[in-house]
Amino acid sequence: MNMQMMRFTFKDTKIQLNELIIDYSGWVMMPDTNIDMDMKFAAAQTDFKNFISMIPAVYSSDFKDLKSSGKIALGGFIKGRYNGGSMPGFGLDLKIDNGMFKYPSLPSSVNNVNVDLSIQNPDGVPDHTAINLKKMHIEMNNDPFDARLSLTSPISDPNIDAFMKGKIDLSGIQKLVPLEKGTTLSGIITADVSIKGRMSAAEQKNFDKFSAAGNFAIANMNYGSAEMKQPVLISMLKLAFNPAKVSLEAFNAKVGKSDFNATGSLENFLAYALKNETIVGSINLKSSQIDLNEFMSGETTASGTTDTSSMAVLDIPQNINFTMSAGIGKLLYQNLTISNVVGKLVVKDKAISMQDVFMQLMGGSMKMSGNYSSAILNKPTFDFGLDVKDFDIAQTSKSFVTVEKLAPITKNCSGKFSTNMTVKGALDSKMSPVMNSLTGAGKLSTSVVTIENFPAFVKIADALKLSSWKKLTVPPVNPSFKFANGRVYVDPFDIKINDIKSTVAGSNGFDQTIDYTMASQIPRAALGSAANSVISGLIASANSKGANVSVGDMIPVNITITGTVDAPKIGTDLGKAELMQ
Repeated sequence: MNMQMMRFTFKDTKIQLNELIIDYSGWVMMPDTNIDMDMKFAAAQTDFKNFISMIPAVYSSDFKDLKSSGKIALGGFIKGRYNGGSMPGFGLDLKIDNGMFKYPSLPSSVNNVNVDLSIQNPDGVPDHTAINLKKMHIEMNNDPFDARLSLTSPISDPNIDAFMKGKIDLSGIQKLVPLEKGTTLSGIITADVSIKGRMSAAEQKNFDKFSAAGNFAIANMNYGSAEMKQPVLISMLKLAFNPAKVSLEAFNAKVGKSDFNATGSLENFLAYALKNETIVGSINLKSSQIDLNEFMSGETTASGTTDTSSMAVLDIPQNINFTMSAGIGKLLYQNLTISNVVGKLVVKDKAISMQDVFMQLMGGSMKMSGNYSSAILNKPTFDFGLDVKDFDIAQTSKSFVTVEKLAPITKNCSGKFSTNMTVKGALDSKMSPVMNSLTGAGKLSTSVVTIENFPAFVKIADALKLSSWKKLTVPPVNPSFKFANGRVYVDPFDIKINDIKSTVAGSNGFDQTIDYTMASQIPRAALGSAANSVISGLIASANSKGANVSVGDMIPVNITITGTVDAPKIGTDLGKAELMQ
């Protein structure tokens, strides 16, 4: 250690990674904010067995009994300056000759492993990286698999020459390496793909200078483990490559109760893989049923729903431009069963846009358009237009806490409603609406609705001695509404309840506060005896002073409803009822 120059020199130093020992030497110097280095490393052993110990699936408790043969050569360097604007140069060379391994307790072996790989970057400039996999050959259960890759100028204009061909019988893996308890694995993977040319030729559609051809397929794959909620079954996945795109010719899969059938295509796939550019795709998805609860994080509750308290914000990737047309027979989400889902989804610019997505639920149907955006990850937003037809009020209130907060009376109602509305706002870190951020407007229409034991109407019934108001049958209404700053504002609308005409207007808050007025014309015959006694007293008092007055059959009464949903406050001006001369 030269502390004055901050130079540290390494000699005869070894690092052990599982059973592989690496010798390295050289120096590191930190004279200022820069870090200069010149390091070399190489494998201390040449046995193939030591190298494959770095593969987690191979390096098991039985590794000591593993039979192996073959030789390796592994070496490389790191040389140059590291700081905020530069990286050091680096190199890695790996050769494997005639590698073989076999567990004594298992029937099959991996044979004829031959690899010749060189990765070189002389100066740390990323675009100067050159990858040359001259050959890779492996035989598993006597099935050969070969690959080759040459890649230069990966940043500015990737020049690629790649080849992959072979077959992997996944059911044979358990004959080669010990699998964890509870793991199931079967199926056939086949590949025969070649790609050659510069990225610029593909981008400019000069397909005479860029070639891509071949197929990749998975058949009858079954994969499950003790950690997975449900096994994955892929009966068929088939990709076809050409210079312009990758075609998804078939995809048939099942995960738990969910099934997926899809076709489509991907464009710009190489630029996405090598340069992180935007991949463009179109997918047609069909499914008889998708159970989203099986894919959500969180514990399953006693009722069978998923506890979403641990859910995280859904982050939409920046470099994806997908269009998906979907037809889903049944969609299960928490305690909801949604049927006959059809529509189009566009994933683009860190957002998901829904275009005329139709579904049946809550005893009715809904069409929605709009978008969800994760452009600001810790503040995701949504903006939707909803056209709802004949939703069951009680079921909707029970299933959506947002509806109960927007219209708290719904939990005491039975009947159906329709609405055409817009709503936008923010979501929290658990993907739940931030209530005070919601803004929107719409128009509501209802069928005949029964309202029973709503606290405000119970108090009105007590104040006016109208026992019938404890259970009301309300004819269809069609009010307009808007919401902002944590409150829903209802425009004045006329309604007739139990032969009592009223004009209703006001607002309620997401905090369950209420502020409504009802200007009512109440038939005197409908009033209880106590209310009529008040009116009769007013008439007698006026006439005793020489007046000649009477009261009409209809009594105008203004009712105010304030307080909260569960503790309403009722006010009336019955004592000031207008007397008719």
